[in-house]
Amino acid sequence: MTPRPPRKIRVDGLEYRWVIQVLDPGHVAVRVWRDRPGRRRQLVVSVEFDDFWLYFREIAAAGERADQLFNLEPVTPGLTAALVRAGIAVGWQPEATGEPAHFTMVGDRTAFALVAEARR
Repeated sequence: MTPRPPRKIRVDGLEYRWVIQVLDPGHVAVRVWRDRPGRRRQLVVSVEFDDFWLYFREIAAAGERADQLFNLEPVTPGLTAALVRAGIAVGWQPEATGEPAHFTMVGDRTAFALVAEARR
């Protein structure tokens, strides 16, 4: 599968680019950076997401309970904008350079917090 090119998004009047990468069967990483010349510090957020096709049999067997047992809601531009705002609120500086800032999204898609990941 060929990686998709980064998408553009405008958040609070500033241009960003973002991509989604699969981390494991239950998580994706949302990578966001300022759309400006030069290498900018990325925001990387691990988000729970259960791949529908990977868990197809289990989801089908769960029936009406599938929404309770699996995280099937995709990452949308709206969620990405919320992640950018939350990242800035916890100290990510999109104009800075350097290593990516890694966080995990904790909570649901409407009420969440970003928790810094310990990097090795």
